[in-house]
Amino acid sequence: MARPNPAALVVAWAIAILVALAGPAPAFAETRFALVIGNADYVGATVLRNPTRDADDIALALEALNFTVHKHHDLTGDGFNAAVEAFATAARGADVALVYYSGHALQIDGGNYLVPTDAEVTSPLSAKREGFALLDLMSTVGRAARTTLVFLDACRDNPFEGKLQAFAPDRSAVVSRGLAPINLESQDTLVVFATTPGEVASDGMEDNSPFTKAVLRHVATPGVEIETLLKRVTASVRDATGGRQQPERVSRLTSEFYFVRPETIRDAEPGAVDRAFFAVQSIGSVPAYDAFLSRFPTSHYTDYVTDRRNRLVAEATLPGPATVATDAAPSTAPKPPVTVTIQCGGSGGLEYDECRAGSESWARRTGNTVKIVTAPTNMTDRLAFLQRALASGGEDIDILQIDITWPRVLADDLIDLGEAFPGARTDFFPSLIANNTVDGRLLAIPWYVDAGVLYYRSDLLEKHGLRPPRTWTELADQARLIQRAERKDGRSGFWGFAFQGAAYEGLTVNALEWMARAGLRLVDETGATALDPDTATGPIAAAAAWIGTIAPREVLSYEEENGRMLFQTGNAAFLRSWPYAWSLMNQADSPVRGKVGITDLPASDDGRSSTAVLGGWQLAVARRSAEKAEAIDLVRFLTSRDELKRRAISANYPPTRPDLYMDDAILVAVPFFEDFPFSVSSGVLRPSGIAGDRYPAVSEAVFTRIGAILDGADVRRGLRLLVQDIGRIRGDGWNN
Repeated sequence: MARPNPAALVVAWAIAILVALAGPAPAFAETRFALVIGNADYVGATVLRNPTRDADDIALALEALNFTVHKHHDLTGDGFNAAVEAFATAARGADVALVYYSGHALQIDGGNYLVPTDAEVTSPLSAKREGFALLDLMSTVGRAARTTLVFLDACRDNPFEGKLQAFAPDRSAVVSRGLAPINLESQDTLVVFATTPGEVASDGMEDNSPFTKAVLRHVATPGVEIETLLKRVTASVRDATGGRQQPERVSRLTSEFYFVRPETIRDAEPGAVDRAFFAVQSIGSVPAYDAFLSRFPTSHYTDYVTDRRNRLVAEATLPGPATVATDAAPSTAPKPPVTVTIQCGGSGGLEYDECRAGSESWARRTGNTVKIVTAPTNMTDRLAFLQRALASGGEDIDILQIDITWPRVLADDLIDLGEAFPGARTDFFPSLIANNTVDGRLLAIPWYVDAGVLYYRSDLLEKHGLRPPRTWTELADQARLIQRAERKDGRSGFWGFAFQGAAYEGLTVNALEWMARAGLRLVDETGATALDPDTATGPIAAAAAWIGTIAPREVLSYEEENGRMLFQTGNAAFLRSWPYAWSLMNQADSPVRGKVGITDLPASDDGRSSTAVLGGWQLAVARRSAEKAEAIDLVRFLTSRDELKRRAISANYPPTRPDLYMDDAILVAVPFFEDFPFSVSSGVLRPSGIAGDRYPAVSEAVFTRIGAILDGADVRRGLRLLVQDIGRIRGDGWNN
């Protein structure tokens, strides 16, 4: 099954984010249904490039706008009839029924016919018999709902024109170019044609037709009535086609219709613009910026967002190299085999095994050999290991696996990969590429992305009639309840909750998530210290209260694997960890196999934002590498679409390419990945980009002070000391 392209996902994410942040007023008042059809794979006619993608993308946008969507690809004649009847039945009594058709259509004797994929058209009579009459469609749907909206991105061309023109007007029928104009008899109906009657609409050479692309751009603009919105669509299509195509509409609407109601704008809550800005900034794409500018056209971010959007547009139109091949096969030019050394994984385990599998696959394809160097599992120790290796010359390591917080820390010892990966900005999550770009140099390619998740014993929640916790308070209460019940049944070593509490980066991540519960950050965008000890006391004190009550005191020495083992052996109800643990918990010999659920971390106390800290690993090439060309080729292979797909299915490592979250095989293997891109786009960022090479010192201050608080130190005093530590590390400025 085809899935939406990444740009469409961005549009849907932006719609969802901006609508969700709009305020308490209902953005959608009507009951809404949509029938979306994309016919492309024709048997007896020209196969079209875009209709199935158009249908996927429109469906995604309409779902974000609260439509119940019936989506179909490549409908045959029988399928067309069944789909329309089923939709009319489902939409009976609805306020709005919308039909969006993308595919071939034709006009005969002044009537318009949508073409099923199995149509065998040899004459005008057969065309009428094989096609689905537009008037029949409108009549069937119009009887079901109060308002009917029909969008026809049809008539790309008439694939049967040669056959039909043989039938002269005096023989059987009038066969004309494009679609015919219509006269609406029913009130509360609007029909939109992708181009003027008698003309041909473009299928487009991009991921969508010009008409669909324009609809996607404008459909979520809040407070714009549909007639005005369609004028904007018309202008966009004209601009995109150089005036060659101009949509046209026929309307008998007796009331106004808004895809997003104007009340949404008037009732926007204070702070919504700031939250929306940070959300779309993390997505970092033209559609996201367009959605923001439509929603907040006069905010204090308008100039900045407009500038960022225009820069992306300019970059996209710059001439690139003759060949762009981030997934290209390794070079076949004759060259003696070399050995490439890659540092990846800890001392054995899943991470090491997956790195070895991918590296050996590349070696077999190229005839080269790969040497794998492991590093300490502890993040703080691993960074120190790499810094020592690079300081000593670095010739022994060609490729480094680096944390999301390290590009600026290691910048002087890494090469610029921008020329080798010219499509990185669109191939990977833009926020990750931005994170890995230091002073204009792309220093690392995203390998896998992470965001904190919550594992839970699904069998125990079901036993106690509980749903997965939505707040941190619910988490603590449920952990306490289940722990008490399990111990009452004789399991004295059972605990409610486990997390990473050792003095290392993992505790910094957990602490930032607890602070995000209260909407707090360590530093703001200007680099100033933003942590308020008084506000932070609540969530940090709550975490400290877990120790010895719902979490074992040993959690103060737990890293990822310690907590996983406690949970996987059946001795904990909840675990805060990363997605990698899912496959391990569901191995054949796992005591909790089939008894584990996974969900987002609890949201902030106001329920508005994610508290999950963004993580992940990147691949970089050492500046002093003696085998740079081969090292780059191995990085290209390890971050290719096929290899990231293999790792996602084999070990549940979240891919760094957005389009893979629409891959059926991946979603069957890892169903929770379907919603994971939202965690990536809205996750909490660590201040490594601001603190630069001083971030390790910031992290050490956090895990040292928070660790002491968890171990019994005074909460308020510890947080005040942390603020002093950050101020001391910052000095006169992060760049001084």
